[in-house]
Amino acid sequence: MNDLQKNKITKLVNEEITRLGSQARVATKCGVSPATISQMLSQKWSDITDAMWLKIESALSVESADWKLVETT
Repeated sequence: MNDLQKNKITKLVNEEITRLGSQARVATKCGVSPATISQMLSQKWSDITDAMWLKIESALSVESADWKLVETT
């Protein structure tokens, strides 16, 4: 996982914190500890495994997907 991908996931985390109101709520939603979210935000990424990054991205990407829904006939 490269830094560009990590920055994208960190942005998703920040957006979800704004939406839910706290880091703890985002951590619960993602199934990780609040410390992991805190480490992401402070860019202490060396202790976070690629699997953890993917887990968080998976938990948050449904609401943050770049897809657009449109009605068709």
